[in-house]
Amino acid sequence: MTVYQKIKCKTKTIYRSIKTGERYESEKAFLDQHPKEDMATDIEVQVPDLPMFSKTKK
Repeated sequence: MTVYQKIKCKTKTIYRSIKTGERYESEKAFLDQHPKEDMATDIEVQVPDLPMFSKTKK
């Protein structure tokens, strides 16, 4: 029997300049300084600590 559990993870979108590599927290902040053609979008997924990956206790 297989048991599946959902894990809630926070995600964060980061806007990055292709030419310079500078990172911005919002699309508006990016577009104030760069054209849209220079934009790359990265997604960070923050996974909580999972006890199944820690050492087992004896």
